[in-house]
Amino acid sequence: MSAPRPGPTPGQHEGPRPLDVDGLLPDPVDLEEMPVRQHVAVFETLHARLAEQLDDQA
Repeated sequence: MSAPRPGPTPGQHEGPRPLDVDGLLPDPVDLEEMPVRQHVAVFETLHARLAEQLDDQA
């Protein structure tokens, strides 16, 4: 069994923060049955949230 990987040290880049997707998709997701307009709405919302996170990091 291998040892656990150490986390980043203080000041080290931790990588991108996970994008908050809570409430965007029904649970469970059935992509075959989801209307195209809902796919578009989810994409637009994710795009807006990502843009906000990038602005916060700048």
